[in-house]
Amino acid sequence: MSVTSRTLVVFALAVAASGPAWAQEATKPDEPVPAPAEPDANTELQRLTELYPRVLQHPPEGAVAAAADDKARAEAVKRYAAWRRAVDDMNKSADAYARALGDAAPDLTGLYYRGYAKSIAAKFASDANVLPMCEAAADALGRYLAAADEKSSFRADAEMQLGWVLLRSGKVDDAIPHIVRAVEMLQKAGRHDDAGVCAGGGLRSLRQMGRDEDLRKLADAVHADDADFGGSTVVIRAHAAASRFTVGAPLPALPDVKDVDGKPVSWRPGKPMLVHFFLSGHIDGRPTGFREIEIEVRPLWEKYAEKGLAVVGVSMDYALPAAEVDRKRKQNEEWGVKTEVRDGSIASVREWTAKQGVQWPWCWDGKSLNCPLSLALGGVGGAEPYAVLADKDGVVRWKGKAPFEGLPEAIAKLLP
Repeated sequence: MSVTSRTLVVFALAVAASGPAWAQEATKPDEPVPAPAEPDANTELQRLTELYPRVLQHPPEGAVAAAADDKARAEAVKRYAAWRRAVDDMNKSADAYARALGDAAPDLTGLYYRGYAKSIAAKFASDANVLPMCEAAADALGRYLAAADEKSSFRADAEMQLGWVLLRSGKVDDAIPHIVRAVEMLQKAGRHDDAGVCAGGGLRSLRQMGRDEDLRKLADAVHADDADFGGSTVVIRAHAAASRFTVGAPLPALPDVKDVDGKPVSWRPGKPMLVHFFLSGHIDGRPTGFREIEIEVRPLWEKYAEKGLAVVGVSMDYALPAAEVDRKRKQNEEWGVKTEVRDGSIASVREWTAKQGVQWPWCWDGKSLNCPLSLALGGVGGAEPYAVLADKDGVVRWKGKAPFEGLPEAIAKLLP
């Protein structure tokens, strides 16, 4: 029986119990359904070969949110869904390939495909499955690299994926050399965009893990300050800045700016200073629900301003184009959504800060993720509130995302 016929039989069996007479006639309960065929290594290797280029075509990050209209958004969702199906299919085929091989020696390309499939699928795995997937990926990729020569087609990519899965497994010391080698090989081959993706993935993971020393080590090793990383160069530069932005080090040089009242902001005021990155709305116009000003920042200002604490706010809002604001408002009306559209304009943010009781100076440029002040510190505050505390000498004494745990205690040490 063909696969199609077998599928129809299974479908009919599912509906026959309560379905119409035609369904009863269409099924033959006495007819045995053949067991699934055992996977064939060559067949699965061919399938992996077909799926690999499809999985490589990862949709751009934020493509759905950045879509200009409903049609473009629907297309972006469709592309992402197709990509996820390809990832799932490749992961399943990688398992089938391993089962089919048994104790036989794997094809070198097959080893790479299995490791690649597992490393990508691990990003979407449940917590219980992430580590086993990473271990399977590391095993396959490590075996590939051990057997492949320096000119093997997938060597740089295997180094990159192995570095990533080792990071995800918490094996930082083992991961960094693989990422460095991958970046060097990709740069040498002129694959600067891929080098940016590789370096960016490693640097971002280390930042998320809070591994400041390792972040500096990797940033220096891949020349994050001055190498060409193609379309990711700006992001890599931000990671380089973040590698120098650590507690106990001087606050990195910040651009000269004026606050919204036109007064120059001093980043070395000669007294403890709290720099607070905030958002009144998300980049797509949705209002935020953050309450850190009300709960944390304003109480600290009220308690320590007279003792000498300087506070400077930095708006990370994105100034939406007028046409986009109109489109979103009309869409909300059509859908019966009563949520306001936060357009990110200086007037809108002024209104919001007034309601929040902000009495300290703050800056706005409407650039959100491209805010120079944020980029100088590694791109902080783009999606959630962030704060930095420096002492009177400009040395960073605390930094972190909201909720600002430990910040009150850090200020109390500077202003008892």
